[in-house]
Amino acid sequence: MASSFTNNEPEDGIMPAQHTKCDRSVEKIPYQYRSNVLVTTKGCLLLAFGLWLTTANLLAVQVYWADDEMHPGRILVANTVSPNSQQVIVHSDDFFPAQFTTPFYGLTVNDAPGGGKALYFGGGLPNSPNQRRLYRTDLTGETFNQISNLEVPVDKLEVDFVRESYYWIRGDDLRRISFNGDVATIDRPPSNNPVVFQGFDINFEDEIFYFGQNSDNVASGIQFVPLSEFDNPSPTTQTLITLDEILGVETRLDVNWLQVDTTLGVVFFTSELGNSSALFRVNEDGTDGKLVGETPLLGQFKLSPTENRIYYKPSGDDPWLDNTKIKAIDYLGNPIDFELVSDVFIRDFEIASVQSPTITSYSWAKTEGGFWSGGDWDITGFPDGNTVTVVFGDILNVPGTVVTDVNRTVKTITFDSEQPYNVAGHGKLFLEAEVGSSKINVIQGDHQFQLVAEINSNTTVNIAAVSSLSFNNALNLNGNILTKTGAGTIAINNLLSTNRGTINLVEGTIIGGGQIGGNLHNVGTVSPGGSSGMLISSIVPEPSTWMLLIIGILLGVTTTGMAPKSRCG
Repeated sequence: MASSFTNNEPEDGIMPAQHTKCDRSVEKIPYQYRSNVLVTTKGCLLLAFGLWLTTANLLAVQVYWADDEMHPGRILVANTVSPNSQQVIVHSDDFFPAQFTTPFYGLTVNDAPGGGKALYFGGGLPNSPNQRRLYRTDLTGETFNQISNLEVPVDKLEVDFVRESYYWIRGDDLRRISFNGDVATIDRPPSNNPVVFQGFDINFEDEIFYFGQNSDNVASGIQFVPLSEFDNPSPTTQTLITLDEILGVETRLDVNWLQVDTTLGVVFFTSELGNSSALFRVNEDGTDGKLVGETPLLGQFKLSPTENRIYYKPSGDDPWLDNTKIKAIDYLGNPIDFELVSDVFIRDFEIASVQSPTITSYSWAKTEGGFWSGGDWDITGFPDGNTVTVVFGDILNVPGTVVTDVNRTVKTITFDSEQPYNVAGHGKLFLEAEVGSSKINVIQGDHQFQLVAEINSNTTVNIAAVSSLSFNNALNLNGNILTKTGAGTIAINNLLSTNRGTINLVEGTIIGGGQIGGNLHNVGTVSPGGSSGMLISSIVPEPSTWMLLIIGILLGVTTTGMAPKSRCG
């Protein structure tokens, strides 16, 4: 039988984060994958890779785990992109008396009071059930609350915050315990054949409890029960599928662990084969049960639906070494290049997809130029958004050009470098503020834009003395006000289109060989540029200010303290 356990792709082909359900009230949707487009039988049409990229940008996948080396326990977190960047968020020493040591276990992420998600877990001495408690913390560890004084399981639990209850399996019964102590159980069916419940997961949206049922005398497999059955004096469970049905032969295999991907509508479960595991899957409606393939020996595992990955604790001959790691495979059973290594024993772990924190500030981190989207910033990703601040700091060893060939949007740009920066490319740079105005700050140095600059919000350009900023491509105000402050110089060396906008020169100097098509309000210095077509010569002012402007040019400086207005005729 071992030869039949292969890693062949299932017929329906699971592609990363591409499945959707058009209507939760209908049956699970079969689908096909064709030329990067997902087509479902309910008429949904999604651009597969576009959906994946959108999901990746919105969600971050984090691993939470509880370690234990016979001293006060800890809960740590790391993201799946940088598993070695580990942070302790809960330490039992912070919440319990020094003489009381407690490990943590049974980690699960579920709804939190007031919205969002929280991490629930048990704590207390594993061999003293009466001292076990249920706790909750937010996903950063900043808050810590005791939820219940009741006994909680050492291994797996699921918390239902809506019903203020938690669920677990005690070998021969399914158990629901409310936070106030009410207990409801669903016992294994009376039979001459001993039955053991093993592994479970809950689809809280559909209110279905899935669990493994193992027996030496009857076919083992996956059972399910609606959560409402816990309130039924005579509850009944139903068979979703058996291992014999999937393999087509009578087997002696047991279900070891299971998890539900509610996005795909699929239950994944494992059976131990000695030194490896068999990975199975079945739709939540009981159809399309199949063997996915043979995998490394999986102990406890958790699904990451946004990545279509299965994270697991290896189960091997050395319980110490094998329980200091978390590894991963994909939904087809193929190994993933991922390994999280803890310095101590990992008692339990959980995977959570959480909203990525909004990043509003990026600093250039390369000692030379590069590409805007090339990963050369101080944090992962690249700046693009109307709340984002960009800092081109004093890190360059040589003049640097930062290139973007697609449009980018920022709220604020700061240049603070003796070495010049040149922002260039075929894309446009949009200065736009979600709230308030945009800003360009030049603290030191001489810098330039060689791409088209679009002003989509009122913008202040503040340039320090003995510093400059050059616009060497088109500058479009789009009806907004560009206010120049600071004693430094701004150079406009190409067409400036205001589209009923205004340049407000409060301080400093405007030079260049470009053309202004619009209004100029001036109490600073407007000087001739160095090119044959001077900026000043191409301003067409109102007749009432014509003579003032001519006198200003003849004197080499326009009138300070007055505000002549010019408009293109």
